[in-house]
Amino acid sequence: TSSTTSSSTTSTESTSSTTSSSTTSTESTSSTTSSSTTSTESTSSTTSSSTTSTESTSSTTSSSTTSTESTSSTSSSSTTSTESTSSTTSTSTTSTESTTSTTHKPIPQGAIIWKVDDVTAKPGETVTVKVIVKDPGNAKLPVSGVDFTIVPDSPIAYDSVSGSAAYDAPVSGNLPTGEFTFNNGVGKAVPAGDGAVVLELTVTIPENCEPGKYDLDLAIQNIIDEDGDSTTLAGRILPEGGSITVVKHETKLVRSYAEIETDIGFYFSHDDGRRQPGVVGGFDKKQVKTLAIYDVYAIDGVEQAPVLREGIDMDKINYHGLTPASVYSEDRTNFTYDHDVQVYYDDLALVDKDGKPLYITAYIGVKGDANLDNVCDGSDAADVLSYFARVGALPDGGSYLDVQLSSSPLVTSGSDPLEELACFLCDVTEDEWGETNYNLSKINRTIDGTDAGAILYYYGLAGMGGGPSVYYECWNKACPNRFGGTIQ
Repeated sequence: TSSTTSSSTTSTESTSSTTSSSTTSTESTSSTTSSSTTSTESTSSTTSSSTTSTESTSSTTSSSTTSTESTSSTSSSSTTSTESTSSTTSTSTTSTESTTSTTHKPIPQGAIIWKVDDVTAKPGETVTVKVIVKDPGNAKLPVSGVDFTIVPDSPIAYDSVSGSAAYDAPVSGNLPTGEFTFNNGVGKAVPAGDGAVVLELTVTIPENCEPGKYDLDLAIQNIIDEDGDSTTLAGRILPEGGSITVVKHETKLVRSYAEIETDIGFYFSHDDGRRQPGVVGGFDKKQVKTLAIYDVYAIDGVEQAPVLREGIDMDKINYHGLTPASVYSEDRTNFTYDHDVQVYYDDLALVDKDGKPLYITAYIGVKGDANLDNVCDGSDAADVLSYFARVGALPDGGSYLDVQLSSSPLVTSGSDPLEELACFLCDVTEDEWGETNYNLSKINRTIDGTDAGAILYYYGLAGMGGGPSVYYECWNKACPNRFGGTIQ
């Protein structure tokens, strides 16, 4: 009753022992035997071979072909299986896993993680960086004290440290080196919960800090238990560093405004801006005497103080393609264009601080029109001759400003801007394209019988009627040197 003998095809089982050949397995209540040839196993062991597996109540064996299990005894050939009350059989691909937990990286049983925040900031900003407890395994590790370092990449530096709320102990340390510690003392150990804050660091990003990622490396030197021992908890806090990512400020130009000083200008109604090659005509950019442009930026949505733009190039002043001919209208009975020609700087339309357009003031009329009725005829020649005679009769010390050329009721005095316009229009022998002609003052002009004669000659030619091109040619004949000696 205490032994079992088995041939290659037959098995016999007793109460307490088992013998198995290469094709037969026998198991008792308290043992399991499995092998490529013959093996014997006790109650709590598990053995796996490539061909045969036998499992008892408290063990598991996998085999590719045959499995047999029984409460007291089992016999199995290589092609037959018999199973009683509590057997388990699986194929050779079955695996058994331990009770350890796994996250993004293995965490030893009873351990926790300290994780440094990853934050984003901009130069000049002050941010808070936290160290957080992660306890996915619910270890509730009791800790009395810890020595650790959080070393930042240069030029990041800490302003202050506070905590530890997680461990109910004040954190102290060396801010420049990033060395920190806390200790509750012997007899007090605190199990920090998942998500608890170990400490908080404040950091002010330098204004000149380059954009990029700056690491905050966490290292644990000592973990102290409630007995003051620094060896029992070694390796039980896993450090995970963090970072501060510095990004550029979002700087946006909100608006620009300008301050200008201007002179008035006088122009002919036929001036379409055409000049000699390389010469810009039309409204003269020199009407703008001074220009200051202020740019207003918003940094991260917050509007900043205006910044005076440097390097202003006065040659970039223009009038967006407008010419005296394009804005002139016979209906403009006061001949004044003070809200028509906006000033531009390159493609920037200039406005004042309140956003209102900035204009030059221009006076535009018909060449030779002394009495400002938008026609050049014999009456204009008469006004010029009368003016020439009265200027010639001025006493010593008399001023041209005391003598009025235009007989228009719009002109109120010899210094009226419209009087200046009439003198400009009737100085018909002056070079139309001269650099200063647009704003040459009355007292610096010579208006005499020659001009009156040219006006009469023009009137005689243009009296037959025609369009602008005909009148243009009539003036070319009446004043051969109207463009400085070149007839266009």
